[in-house]
Amino acid sequence: MVTSKQELTLTEKELFDRIRWSVRLRWGVSIAANIALVIACSVFGIRFPLPDTILIGLAIPLYNAVFAYLTSSLQTHETITTRRISRLASAQVICDIVAVAGLIHFTGGVENPFLIFIIFPIVYTTPLLPRKTVFLYTTIAALLMNAVFWGEAFGIIDHVSFPHVGGETLYREPLHVIMISGSLTVTLYLVFLLGGTIASRLRYRERELEGAYRQLKELNDARTFYVRKVSHELKAPLSAMRSLLGVILQGLMGELSDTHRETLNRVDRRAEGLLSLVSDLLTFARLETADRPVKQEVFDVGELIHAVVAVYQPLAAEKNLQLEVSAELCPICGNEEDIEQLVTNLVSNGLRYTPSGGGIDVNGNREDSRYILEVRDTGIGIPKDRVAHVFDEFFRASNARQSVPEGTGMGLAIVKRITEMHGGTVRVESVEGTGTTFTVVLPVHEG
Repeated sequence: MVTSKQELTLTEKELFDRIRWSVRLRWGVSIAANIALVIACSVFGIRFPLPDTILIGLAIPLYNAVFAYLTSSLQTHETITTRRISRLASAQVICDIVAVAGLIHFTGGVENPFLIFIIFPIVYTTPLLPRKTVFLYTTIAALLMNAVFWGEAFGIIDHVSFPHVGGETLYREPLHVIMISGSLTVTLYLVFLLGGTIASRLRYRERELEGAYRQLKELNDARTFYVRKVSHELKAPLSAMRSLLGVILQGLMGELSDTHRETLNRVDRRAEGLLSLVSDLLTFARLETADRPVKQEVFDVGELIHAVVAVYQPLAAEKNLQLEVSAELCPICGNEEDIEQLVTNLVSNGLRYTPSGGGIDVNGNREDSRYILEVRDTGIGIPKDRVAHVFDEFFRASNARQSVPEGTGMGLAIVKRITEMHGGTVRVESVEGTGTTFTVVLPVHEG
């Protein structure tokens, strides 16, 4: 199965994350193992065959470096295959089993009090790889450890004694070897069985969640396509209708009575509201189907803020509103048109819901690697129990509908989506009857 990184199943994502986690963990384990060997030899006077133990101690970070490179390379691929992920995980498990078995052999074999560490590769693999694969690795670990124990007992391979543990002949006593090898083998298979049972239940739940997620995604994609299709089909006739109304209202098709003019003006306002809704729906549908800006460029967000505010100064004066701006110049990387839409929506929102005599302050400041845009108004505010919904699609608070009947309820949803696409955050603070403050935080372009 070939998938893009965004389309990995929950199990595949977990496996890939576990691979990266095991690479990081292995760095620490290799350092700790080498330090433990040095302390055992220099402080406690325990003598192990240094060439062999040092070789294994160096082999662990060496093969871990290879796995780190392969994981990084896999992460940058446009497509990731499930087989590649599984092969990389399998290779790590096999290397870990062999390395741990080698360390156990050269540091006491059956006498080593830390031989239980052989179960760790099985523990972190059991919940992720298929049961047959994990059973194979469990069997390999059990056979390898039994080969070490019985090989030492029968003198096939050299034995390295662990000081102060049962004397120098403990590894030759059949009963002791049977007890240790048997208990370790049983433990390995118990870990496999228990872990496999838990993993099976988790995978079943994951499949259910994956199916539900895909259904929701398909429904959302279908809804987005439908909205875009309908909105596109409505935009052209609405624009044509407004153009025709403009011709009639200008008297180019004959004189109009006051009653006719008032009626046509009302129709024109309704058509304008519908056209605004269609435009917002098209914008939101376009943004919703993208994970990041399609077109990215470096531009000065401070200059953009000043330009947007300048456009709205005549409207502010007409409504007897004080519109102030103080924006620090700062480069950011993103879609300039989308950020302009974001600033426009926030400023127009403040102008729309602020009564005559009030004010809107637009401030932009750089703080370290962030650019903070703040739009504060002295408008009608938002009811406390409705603040959490202001970024929902089509949402308009009751006092907003009473103050300004016209509106799509899409402006702030578009603001949030644009902010998220640019790796930023947006929040709102509001007191009903006092005013509202929107704060947008965007990453600064470092270059």
